[in-house]
Amino acid sequence: MVFSDVCLQEQKELYRQYRRTFYGDTTDVFGRKAVGQTVVQTMPSVPYTLGPTPFSSMSNAAAMAMATALNCTQPVAG
Repeated sequence: MVFSDVCLQEQKELYRQYRRTFYGDTTDVFGRKAVGQTVVQTMPSVPYTLGPTPFSSMSNAAAMAMATALNCTQPVAG
């Protein structure tokens, strides 16, 4: 189903009225941007934190024991 221009304009106006009523927003969200206008987005900077690595308290022996337990084969029941 294709909306006619009249239906589309009515829907846009209803949405503008909704935004005005509930949010107090009077900006035209359907307005066109200027041709030369560009939006520059910057990445937010991540704060540099100091501290231990997440696995610094785990000794090598503990890691070996966990790996052995995970790789251990179970006898087949039957």
